[in-house]
Amino acid sequence: MASWVSWIKHSNDINDPLTSAELTGLTFAGTTLAVLNVVINVFIAYFYTNTVGLKATTVGTLLLITRVADGFSDLGMGIIIKKTQSKWGQARPWCLRMAAPLLVSVILTFYIPQYWDLTAKTLYACISYFLMINIAITPAGLVGSVLGTNMTVSPESRRKNALISTPIVLICSVVGNMVVLKITQSMNDSYEAWRIVAVMFGLLAFVGQLAQFLLTRERITKFSIAQENFNKSIKESLPALIKNKYFIIMCFVGMMTAVDGAMAGCSIFYLRYVLNKMELLGVMGIITLFFMLSGIALTPIIAKKIPVKHLILAGLAIKIATYAINFISPGNLALFLCFTALRSFVGAPLMLNSSVYLLNTIEYGEFKTGIRANHLILSVSSVCSKIGSGFGGALIGWMLAFGGYDGLEAVQTTSARNMIIAIYFLIPLIVSAICFILLSRYKLDEKYQYIIDTINRRKESVKTIILS
Repeated sequence: MASWVSWIKHSNDINDPLTSAELTGLTFAGTTLAVLNVVINVFIAYFYTNTVGLKATTVGTLLLITRVADGFSDLGMGIIIKKTQSKWGQARPWCLRMAAPLLVSVILTFYIPQYWDLTAKTLYACISYFLMINIAITPAGLVGSVLGTNMTVSPESRRKNALISTPIVLICSVVGNMVVLKITQSMNDSYEAWRIVAVMFGLLAFVGQLAQFLLTRERITKFSIAQENFNKSIKESLPALIKNKYFIIMCFVGMMTAVDGAMAGCSIFYLRYVLNKMELLGVMGIITLFFMLSGIALTPIIAKKIPVKHLILAGLAIKIATYAINFISPGNLALFLCFTALRSFVGAPLMLNSSVYLLNTIEYGEFKTGIRANHLILSVSSVCSKIGSGFGGALIGWMLAFGGYDGLEAVQTTSARNMIIAIYFLIPLIVSAICFILLSRYKLDEKYQYIIDTINRRKESVKTIILS
């Protein structure tokens, strides 16, 4: 009993690292939600076109509209969290409130009535997918992000959290994709198979939200930061974001990364119709996982001698080159698997540090303007990511349709196959090039400790005035 009490003990100092219980709660909730997102991003277009029978253009437009609207959902939820005042804090009570809507919306999305006509199915898909993303998944993700920033400002703790959660998310995502593939293939992509998938991953996300609520505590309050800073209105906070140049950089990086992530939804089309090896999805996941974990393990070691940003830029340059070669030789299986492994390895530094880079812009903004706009920073950055994700998903649908893809046909035309190749290799190449240019201008690393020290001195002076 004593060991349990010790494990769940919480700190009230925002400069302290996260406790084991807090780290467990954030990681478990973040992992279950991330795996759910990965499963949806990878399989939703395939489910809608090949099982439900929706047109590719319809699916692409649905993904875009939903994700753009999702941006407004981010902003709305950010405002709601900012205005929330409870004994549990600002973000934490929403973990409890979002658990049930998350479960129900995921199940409903995959419970499209099988015998409805195409028009009815299309309408149901639009409504259910829109509600799942905008009312459940997005608010739950934003709640976890804001909760983390309200618990600690320690950069070491943030990196530790990323170092622990990233490999766990990767492992669980690969396992999740393999489980989905196993279930759906064994049941011939039937409606019943996808309903089992929905219940399974919806329940995991539900439990994750409850665990996050029970195991975490918020530390940042109006007495732990400057009073006038804490009460800044949205209208006053928005101009501060414009002055935060590193936040703007990371917003565009997040948008491009989301476009790249959306391209994972094309992997199943590439394997089935270009390589004719659908069974390689699991193998590709294992290869990606192994080399990504290797990169994550080696990044902190290499970073002791080579700056993290240099590792990130080098990784992006290698990805650009390998995507170009794969685009030229799309049918070379050995080359594809080798370069998939290489891209997974060199992509680890960016995966490990992108969230840290974004969170550090919160303190930079407070240092520069005196306003800690963490709610808005996370909301707006999430908006950009969702727009990128929606645009990426729409590109898949639109480009497939332009190439003449028909999900109900067993064999695709040459133009459809060529379009799949362009989606899977050319779009990520362009995205990687844009990220390279943007991140070459990110120079906050060397300034961060000075910024934190300055902010702490300001807080102490304000706290002294308030208490005197």
